[in-house]
Amino acid sequence: MKMWNEIAEWQTRSFPDAGYMEPLLGMFEEIGEFYGAKTPADFIDAAGDFCIYAFHFAKIRNLDVGFAMFNQPGRVNDNTLIKLMGKLAHHTLKDFQDIRIGEDHHAQSQLTLQRIICYMHCDTMDRTGGSLTDCTEEAWNVIRERDWQKNKVDGVS
Repeated sequence: MKMWNEIAEWQTRSFPDAGYMEPLLGMFEEIGEFYGAKTPADFIDAAGDFCIYAFHFAKIRNLDVGFAMFNQPGRVNDNTLIKLMGKLAHHTLKDFQDIRIGEDHHAQSQLTLQRIICYMHCDTMDRTGGSLTDCTEEAWNVIRERDWQKNKVDGVS
């Protein structure tokens, strides 16, 4: 829990004007990096970064992702996560546009993000042998040192 609180503080400090589109786009970016990874280190980096973006998105949208990583959906393929990310984008966009109000976009976003995290956790375990939490901790140990307000080039120089 300490790590999640630190991440929340860092995100607020690093990106004070961020809306929910930035972390949503970041999640898409990291899914692409994850499936393009060539080494275990690349998988771990992309999975950890994905989780940090997902947590930021959930915080901004007030979504409870709780214990999503502890549900085990079984094996996944690349298409599963891409379809779920599309569904999350759909509900986020329609909620933003305030259309299709018969759908509960908030509840569907929460459920879909929980499923994404769950699948990402299982896929990460399959590919790296480590949990999504382990990957997030590893990524966080690097990211926490970045100060994007002071250095727009790489966050550390």
